Amino acid sequence: MTIRSIMTTNVFVVNEKAPLSDVARTIVECHLSGLPVVNDEGSMVGIISEKDVLREMHPLFRHLLESPTPSLAHSAKDEGFDDISGITAGEVMTRHVQTVSPDTPLLEAAGLMVLWTIRRLPVVEGGKLVGIVSQGDVYQSIFRRQFHMQPAPLE
Repeated sequence: MTIRSIMTTNVFVVNEKAPLSDVARTIVECHLSGLPVVNDEGSMVGIISEKDVLREMHPLFRHLLESPTPSLAHSAKDEGFDDISGITAGEVMTRHVQTVSPDTPLLEAAGLMVLWTIRRLPVVEGGKLVGIVSQGDVYQSIFRRQFHMQPAPLE
């Protein structure tokens, strides 16, 4: 079984020039943990996660992510958020994105996700983004196949 059989082909993307506030809005409204970033020509140029956005929003969270020995000694307050409206997706996205092809076997994709510590893999064919697959998609498909389970019915 390959990624082609489980990938989501209707992929939400964000333009690299989009302000982080728009990225956050898309993440919330579409119930995503991250999304591919494209340029004006529609080519994928990176990926941005909810963690990337939060890192720019709050200095304490940024400190926790960047410190070699993070400490939670500071009281995290729901105040002191930075204005992110002037920051674009392209400024904070991950540029070197690990991708797979539609013909990548599921177990190989699962291994790559563990190796790279990532939760989603863009699927690229001929240099174009054609889908995306999440860690949960891959694992659940492997479990369903191994234990002869049917996919859950859509509500």
